[in-house]
Amino acid sequence: MVKKKTVSKTERVTIAEERNRYAREIHDELAQNLTAIGLNLQFSLNLFELNPVKAKELINNSIKLLDDSSKELKQTIFEPATLSNLGIINCI
Repeated sequence: MVKKKTVSKTERVTIAEERNRYAREIHDELAQNLTAIGLNLQFSLNLFELNPVKAKELINNSIKLLDDSSKELKQTIFEPATLSNLGIINCI
């Protein structure tokens, strides 16, 4: 019985560590993408009067990055296969 409690505690610690690692990974990637989108949009505003074509290109790049980030985040969070591959399906 003691052995079973030890394994259970070890599993809980492992799951918690994996959950934290996973949360950091999502946070870091999302933070980078949001920062890039913000910088692109701010630069687009500044550039718009001088070069509207380039400003539009930057806006379109931001839209694509936002769409890609959203898809990746949804896939990571909502697709059980992705979570189970990471070994953290029990965290949910």
